[in-house]
Amino acid sequence: MKAYMERAYHPAQLEKELSNPSSQFLFLYFHGELAGFLKVNIGDAQAEEMGEDALEIERIYIQKAFHKNGLGKYLFNKALEIAESLHKKKIWLGVWEKNENAIMKGFFILYMIILIDFQAFLEWKYLKNSKQYITTVVILVLAVLFIYNLEKLFWFL
Repeated sequence: MKAYMERAYHPAQLEKELSNPSSQFLFLYFHGELAGFLKVNIGDAQAEEMGEDALEIERIYIQKAFHKNGLGKYLFNKALEIAESLHKKKIWLGVWEKNENAIMKGFFILYMIILIDFQAFLEWKYLKNSKQYITTVVILVLAVLFIYNLEKLFWFL
């Protein structure tokens, strides 16, 4: 982590990133204090080649003191607005491979969607006279919301 921070936030690296016309930074202030920032990339500034119709959300950070204020959601929505204004059709999130919380959360959400959505499809296909698939879809939505908000539910840990 320390090596990454020294490399990613070295003054020369930051100067290079800030001067890249294919990258945009948004700094978010909350009650007069810097609370976080967003970095989005298009074109050759993206970490991976995703095409000209893609926008990468490379960094979206909120300082710990400002968590639970909806600021991450606010910055994410700003990224969506930027993508729309640039007529981008795809948006992708670059996640640092050492960010285990984001990776695990994404894995469990994807797992739930695949598992429960498949079950709902089978129920819809083979139990035509039953409305059981509606219950399964509701459970899917609740499960995804639960996993997405897991840290809010267990804030005391």
